[in-house]
Amino acid sequence: MEGKRIAHLVCLMVMLPSAGSADAGKLDIKTEAVGDQGVKITCANAVQVVWKKDDKLFHTNATSIELEYNDDSTGEYKCIAGEETLSIYVKFRTCDNCVDLDVGTVVGIVVGECVATALIGVAVYLLASQSQGKVYHPQNKASDRQNLLQNQQNDSTYQPLSHSGGGEYSQLEPRRGRKR
Repeated sequence: MEGKRIAHLVCLMVMLPSAGSADAGKLDIKTEAVGDQGVKITCANAVQVVWKKDDKLFHTNATSIELEYNDDSTGEYKCIAGEETLSIYVKFRTCDNCVDLDVGTVVGIVVGECVATALIGVAVYLLASQSQGKVYHPQNKASDRQNLLQNQQNDSTYQPLSHSGGGEYSQLEPRRGRKR
């Protein structure tokens, strides 16, 4: 078929016998794979055979038919030889957009994922372990060059600092012992 088309055959070949078992002289359906192209269905122990697919005439005067791997070949096939009828249901599921994964491809994908993960981990480690950069301490700020305004002595907005040391918050409270 076109290119290298991957086809899967889910051969749900369920035999639905309408006539007896596979004794000598009795009708029997046999299946075999035909390479990658399809399936061969044979109506054994019969001379004149009529094949029907989904109750419509499919093929005449051939004891075997070959079905290609495609969805259109799915259906119930009946082998009719005289008064005897046997049927088989064949289900084809083709995969047109599938990718063939061999061992080398899978190993390549797994190794690539591991290498990518390791590289990302190393990059994160290197970025996180770097110093935080230069701390910038400008020597000449704009406020250093300006003359700051002194508080007015008669300004009642601010209270002058007390230098006496006896204020409410001038000492720390002594430590208490731990409770056990």
